[in-house]
Amino acid sequence: MPSNKAVILHSGGLDSTTVLAMALQQYAKEDIIALNLSYGSTHNAQERAAAEQVAKHFQVQHLPLDLPDILHGGASALTRELRMPGRSYKELQAQYGPSPTNVPFRNANFLSVAVTIAVTHQASEVWCGMHAEDAHNWAYPDCTPEFLGAFAAAVYVGTYHHVRLVFPIIWHMKTDKEK
Repeated sequence: MPSNKAVILHSGGLDSTTVLAMALQQYAKEDIIALNLSYGSTHNAQERAAAEQVAKHFQVQHLPLDLPDILHGGASALTRELRMPGRSYKELQAQYGPSPTNVPFRNANFLSVAVTIAVTHQASEVWCGMHAEDAHNWAYPDCTPEFLGAFAAAVYVGTYHHVRLVFPIIWHMKTDKEK
């Protein structure tokens, strides 16, 4: 039976660090696992270093894991020697469909690993930093509320109602301020 623990998918970036700080408002620091997943991205080393520093700052457990190269492929500028798009974030958001930096089904894999960690550590929640800008115009299809809602339902049923997915900033833009 799960206890009052949470696994936070933590890249070390602003979104997941914000979510980690939010989780700390509900959980004691010793009840949080900051899970950092490396998947062959061109920036994983920098992310892992940042995630480790943030976990140390907040005094929570940092759990780094390396995933197999199943995500190292496709046509993503994050995992292949492809040129990064020379457009602003705003310009990328104006287009419809997957971003050139989309890694196909990455978040489904991340969430699956995080749920497995939650089950094995008797955690009742997995917190994630997906937000409205990631979902905008389907830039990252596995960040959309449609995908995440369906995945959350599958997780809840698949863990015999023991693990919930939590997306506290799913409806927010990066520029939104807490009210």
